[in-house]
Amino acid sequence: MLPSSQAMVSRAGGSPSGLFRNNFSNAGYGTSRQNPLMGSGRLQRVSWKQQGKTGYGALEAQVGKSNQIISPAGVRCQVISVNQDNFDAEVLQSKLPVLVDFWADWCGPCKLVATSMEEVDSKYEGKLKVVKIETDPNPELVAEYKVYGLPTLIMFVDGKAVPDGRYEGAISFTKIVSMIEKCLPSLAAA
Repeated sequence: MLPSSQAMVSRAGGSPSGLFRNNFSNAGYGTSRQNPLMGSGRLQRVSWKQQGKTGYGALEAQVGKSNQIISPAGVRCQVISVNQDNFDAEVLQSKLPVLVDFWADWCGPCKLVATSMEEVDSKYEGKLKVVKIETDPNPELVAEYKVYGLPTLIMFVDGKAVPDGRYEGAISFTKIVSMIEKCLPSLAAA
């Protein structure tokens, strides 16, 4: 069994989709507390190291706390954590449109949406900033933006929330992209 800070994954049958699967049995990894890739739901830094032939070998993952996420494909995602202290600088004063994900550590649907947010960040890299705000330590922002359900996504452009740029509840990557393209038609070709 691997140490708690490591996990092995491999490319699923050399699939061109780039999907990865666990390369170990579920024994000993039944709970999220024991699964280093699930962790506590906080943002994780994952470093991937090739183990074998390109495309068919296993990858070794080193997991740790960070504001940046490295996807299984090895693409560095810039999804960052924002709080009350840096909200103005990162969101309201951003030159790029910003998609804000209000989430909580205890929220199951928030963890599902986190993967889609990473994909959105990769798809619109350099055209859209994606940030996450943990709700429990930031009640002022929760109250100001009337966050009543989790996760809540809010689109900001030029420091203002965009009409029709808000969604509460679990949402798929495809629906997030549709919302973005509806709010920002210039990104539809991205």
